[in-house]
Amino acid sequence: MNVRTRFALAAAAAVLMTAGGMLGYWWAQPRTGADHASTSSPAAATADREVLYWYDPMAPDQRFDRPGKSPFMDMQLVPKYADDTGGDRPGIAVAAELRRTLGIRTVAVGRGRLEGALSVPGTIAWDLRREHVVSVPVDAVIQQLHVKAPFDTVRAGQPVA
Repeated sequence: MNVRTRFALAAAAAVLMTAGGMLGYWWAQPRTGADHASTSSPAAATADREVLYWYDPMAPDQRFDRPGKSPFMDMQLVPKYADDTGGDRPGIAVAAELRRTLGIRTVAVGRGRLEGALSVPGTIAWDLRREHVVSVPVDAVIQQLHVKAPFDTVRAGQPVA
């Protein structure tokens, strides 16, 4: 293969890659034409619903009386409808089929005595906030050490060194 053939192949590959990128970009763009409009448009569905207020999704605690741009994030305000369920209720929603699949059961919360034995793993450790290091500025040499390991218990009056 000579230099001209290599250059022609590289140019053809570049043209094909550019065309593919442009086609992918065009394909990913949202369609707004009449051929892509559905019979039940979201605007028609929302016209029948009562709007309680408008809010900024980035600052949902701020409510506004009319639509427009948010003063916080420079984005359009989103309407909050009267028939929206679950938006103001705390918690999560799990679909019924998923609840059956996962075996999720709910019961009322209450106080009571735990029946049966409960075995849980645990770790016993000392409180490091109550640990004290005592250092004495004395020029000396330790000849005998009575406490052999770190964190050995020491009683009052017990010789340490």
